Amino acid sequence: MVPDPALSRRARRASRRSPGVLFREYPGKWQVWRRDPNTMEVSKLVHEQDDRPTLREVALEYFV
Repeated sequence: MVPDPALSRRARRASRRSPGVLFREYPGKWQVWRRDPNTMEVSKLVHEQDDRPTLREVALEYFV
């Protein structure tokens, strides 16, 4: 399931340069999504987990 653009619009406006998105649709799992570098659209699920990861954990694990 790709995050609904209507739900993540504010996050996209806030930082179009970020390489990914931390997303959760309650009561589901936390998801880490990678953006397509050409279109900057959220396109690939790279990780899921039950508890919320810190942004530092996500950045170091999936975007370095």
